[in-house]
Amino acid sequence: MIINTVDDFQGDERDIIIVSMVRNKPIWRSSSDFIKQFERINVALSRARCMLVVIGSMDYLSSIAIDLPDVNGNKDLDRHSFPVYKEIIRTIQAKGKILQASDLIGEEKYDGK
Repeated sequence: MIINTVDDFQGDERDIIIVSMVRNKPIWRSSSDFIKQFERINVALSRARCMLVVIGSMDYLSSIAIDLPDVNGNKDLDRHSFPVYKEIIRTIQAKGKILQASDLIGEEKYDGK
């Protein structure tokens, strides 16, 4: 097993990748700049050969919008305030599986209190 940061994992691949996007609720008010960088999103989600497991809050991640540059460098086609994680979650719902904490550990969903 290898545990590493997204930055240190650049250029590497593994059969199974587990990505933690977990944030503590008090920190939600802090900067989310790290997870808004499209380069890191690409590295984090594109290194698994067979299985990708993403752990985090769908509510929190769905609330994040980022600026995405056009892949061909056309500034007119840049996407501003694009809900990238919301789209990733929709793709996972359509092509993969989303498990809630209660599916894994039998506890009720955290209500934020």
